[in-house]
Amino acid sequence: MNTISSGVSGTVVHESGVSGTVVHEDPQHNGFWAGFTWFAPAVVMLLAVTLYPTGMVLWLSVHRTRLYEVVGGVGLANYATVLTSPAFLELSLNSLLYVSGALALVLPMGLASALALQNLASSAALVRTLLLLPWTLSMGVVGCFWLWLLNPSYGPISYLMRSLGIEPGLMLGEPSLALILVILVTAWWSFPYVMVMMSASLQSIPAELYEAIDIDGGGLRAPSSRGLAAHRAHAG
Repeated sequence: MNTISSGVSGTVVHESGVSGTVVHEDPQHNGFWAGFTWFAPAVVMLLAVTLYPTGMVLWLSVHRTRLYEVVGGVGLANYATVLTSPAFLELSLNSLLYVSGALALVLPMGLASALALQNLASSAALVRTLLLLPWTLSMGVVGCFWLWLLNPSYGPISYLMRSLGIEPGLMLGEPSLALILVILVTAWWSFPYVMVMMSASLQSIPAELYEAIDIDGGGLRAPSSRGLAAHRAHAG
C-alpha cells in the first residue's frame, strides 16, 4: 500500500510491502534546500555588508552625535537642516552635472573602444590589456596619480602647457575648472567597464550579419547601423 504525506519538509511517498516500508522524498524539494544551504553564507555576508550599514546610517540620521557618541534623538531635524541649507541646491546641481558629464563621456568612449577592438585583426589582446589598465587601479591610486599629473607646480601636464606658452593656472584649485577635470578623470577611470559590456554585446552578434554589412560596403561604422543596434539592445 502506498501513502503520500506532505508537510514543511516536503512531499514524502511511503511504500509498504512485505519487506518493510520504503520512504521516497521529493528530489526537487531536496535540491532547493541544498542550493539554499550552499548560497546561505554568501547571502548572509551580502546582507551584513549592505543592509546593516544602510540601517545604521538611517538610524544615525535621526540622532544627534558627538564624534562617535550618540547624544540623543532629533527626529527629522537633520533632514530639515540639510534640505533648507543654502548650499543644498548648489551641491545637488554639482552632483547632477558630475554624473551627467561622466556618463556623456563614458558611454561613447566605451562603445568606440569596443568597436575598435572588434575590428582589430592583430594585437587586440595587447590593446585590450592597455585599455583595461585604468579599471584595474583603485580609486586611491587613480587620485594620487592624477593629483601628480595635474599639479600646477611640478606636474607633467602643467610643464607641457608652459612649454607651449599656456599658463596652466591652479588646475584643480580653480573652481571653474575643477569639476571638468574630475569628470575627465572619472571617465578615464571607468570607461573600460562600459567597453567590456559593449564588447560582450558585440561578440554576441552573428558573424553572418557582419559579413552582410561588409558586402554592402560597411566598415568600422557598421555596428552603429540599425540592424546591429537592435542586436546590441537585445543582447544587453
